[in-house]
Amino acid sequence: MDEHVQAAVDCYNAGATVLHIHVRELDGHGSKRISMFNELMARLREAVPDMVLQIGGSISFAPEDEGGDAKWLSYDTRHMLAEITPGRTR
Repeated sequence: MDEHVQAAVDCYNAGATVLHIHVRELDGHGSKRISMFNELMARLREAVPDMVLQIGGSISFAPEDEGGDAKWLSYDTRHMLAEITPGRTR
């Protein structure tokens, strides 16, 4: 995650205004843990607060607690994208 944040800062300093991001586990596979998305988004919001962040990929979220059930959400909140924090505050 440190490398992703540094790459975002480098891109921002080079003039980029939009960042398309994916969140990966240490093994390189796409993450399904919303906590990882929240962590990366928070770190990016701190490092490049004026950059537009676009979450990409075909993502879905799985329960992080053992025994948790996956949730089927409405069309507007599918993939739990509406649950990612922090949202844009401006």
